[in-house]
Amino acid sequence: VFGATNRKDILDKALLRPGRFDRKIEFYLPEKKDRKEILNYYLKDLKIEGKLEEIINSISDKTYGFSPAEISNICNEASIISIRKNKEEINMEILNEAIEYTIIGPERRSRSLNEEEKNIVAHHESGHAFMSYCLKNTEIPIKVSIVPRGNSALGFSMSNISEKKLMKKNNLIDKMCVLIGGRVAEEIFFNDITNGAYDDIEKLTKIAKSYVKLFGMDKEMGYINYDYNLKSGMMIKDYS
Repeated sequence: VFGATNRKDILDKALLRPGRFDRKIEFYLPEKKDRKEILNYYLKDLKIEGKLEEIINSISDKTYGFSPAEISNICNEASIISIRKNKEEINMEILNEAIEYTIIGPERRSRSLNEEEKNIVAHHESGHAFMSYCLKNTEIPIKVSIVPRGNSALGFSMSNISEKKLMKKNNLIDKMCVLIGGRVAEEIFFNDITNGAYDDIEKLTKIAKSYVKLFGMDKEMGYINYDYNLKSGMMIKDYS
């Protein structure tokens, strides 16, 4: 009997006892060399502008954390974008646009912002990029946009992606600084704040909680995992 799931954590434990499914094979997200092979598989039959090997190497760096299905989706989306733009070949610009589509969603130019909102979003996203550029424990920014995307994003700031498996304490602190950089920029330049930072604050809160509750990096709280009940699936009060 063969079985497959992407939610092993919710399987009945009786299924996982010896004698049921005797061999368990786990598939993890692809490493860079794996992403190169997947990209080559999907791109080799498409008309590509430029050297395929160089393009694959560049795209594999930008797709860290992507599943094979998401990488396939990027190649399909690149084909669609090239047709919309009446291009006979897929170039690097189109592939980058396909990556942004996969990560953030499609451009929503119909969701027009007024001049004041454009100004606020521009300063907000620049705040993220500025912090990312200045802090030594973060990746450098590579793109800032104030074009609305998906259902909620009014803009975005994109940085290089690191394939580090371990995050140092200073990496986490600087990452939190980058996330709050947009809100702080609003405070500095407009002496007011908007609700545009809610997604940043959500991510920031998740990192801050992990910093204290899981990673034991806070000196006052010490080396204790305060989140141990979470594995039982029970709701717990996560504040003192």
